[in-house]
Amino acid sequence: MLDDNTFVEELNRIYDVLLHYALNLNGDDELAFELLQRTIVRAYIKRSTYICDSNFAAWIKTIMRNLFVDTNVSVETLKKITDKDHVL
Repeated sequence: MLDDNTFVEELNRIYDVLLHYALNLNGDDELAFELLQRTIVRAYIKRSTYICDSNFAAWIKTIMRNLFVDTNVSVETLKKITDKDHVL
């Protein structure tokens, strides 16, 4: 498991890469920053699942991509349900 210091060091090392990745995923500065923050929190909570000496950037990018997909699927599902409710 990553200790707190190592987690912060690894995160600081790739922070700009993660922000760029978040921007590429959704194209909106505010949403990208929100996604980045949610990713950091999720990664910190799940840091016990990280395999030491593996690729930290790949691990946390996977978390970010999964959060992005989960959020977008939820939003799209909600839109479909809402649209169906408004059809007369």
